[in-house]
Amino acid sequence: MGDYPDLTCTMNYEPGSPTDLLIKEHLASKEKRPCKIVVVEEDGTRQDGAGMIFLKTYVKDNASLGSTREATLTGRVRGFTYTAEVV
Repeated sequence: MGDYPDLTCTMNYEPGSPTDLLIKEHLASKEKRPCKIVVVEEDGTRQDGAGMIFLKTYVKDNASLGSTREATLTGRVRGFTYTAEVV
């Protein structure tokens, strides 16, 4: 489908988790890497897509001790195409 503006997603954040470490490594590398994106439509159907992503920011919240933490990840997606439709 092409190029899109920045993609922003909010995720659960667990300091030092494998996901946290992978995102930090990707940011530090300043590389574009392959990505998979699942788009959930309003009717509940899902579509898988693939492209390349360049991560720009990874911002962790300041949640209080003991509460669920979240982080916001922002990246630029290029060359995105739908690969399959999943119901």
